[in-house]
Amino acid sequence: FRYEGCVRRGVLHTKYHAAPWAAVEMGVWLAKLAFGSEVRMSGAELLPELVEGMSLGYDCIVPVPASGTARGYNLPLTRALGVPLYPEALGRTRAKQHQAGLPFEQRMANVAGAFRVTDPDRIEGRKVLLVDDVITTGATAAACAQALLSAGAESVFAVAVATVEFPPIAQPTLPLQEDAD
Repeated sequence: FRYEGCVRRGVLHTKYHAAPWAAVEMGVWLAKLAFGSEVRMSGAELLPELVEGMSLGYDCIVPVPASGTARGYNLPLTRALGVPLYPEALGRTRAKQHQAGLPFEQRMANVAGAFRVTDPDRIEGRKVLLVDDVITTGATAAACAQALLSAGAESVFAVAVATVEFPPIAQPTLPLQEDAD
């Protein structure tokens, strides 16, 4: 989703007001939109269905460590992908400043070395699906991926519930050249 409007409000509500039900519902939609999981109702609860063969692409799911309360976007993904969730696989090495509002260079510096793998045996040789709530500049995802790769992960693929859309970079227009035949 684009990180604006009701999606932005939902992510912020989940992040700062401990609304795990909202995180689970966003995770269900992430499973559907990113991985093609069918969604069914079980009572009043939305549940994603297993996506056959998806476990061939990933060996485990690792969430970006939450700065506050745990969120739960990843719970529906474990059901849809059929791979284990390692919620404590990444830890923080230090507290970091909130990223919101920081320019790119400060975001990169803020998260450099801020994450570590807590149990390298769970990560070594694995294809990791890294889950976050929002990817803006990618600084946090890159720092987490670096920690996972340094601990021996075979590969890391990041996915998020929402992302910021950047305006396209203006390209100079060049006149078309015709062949001189």
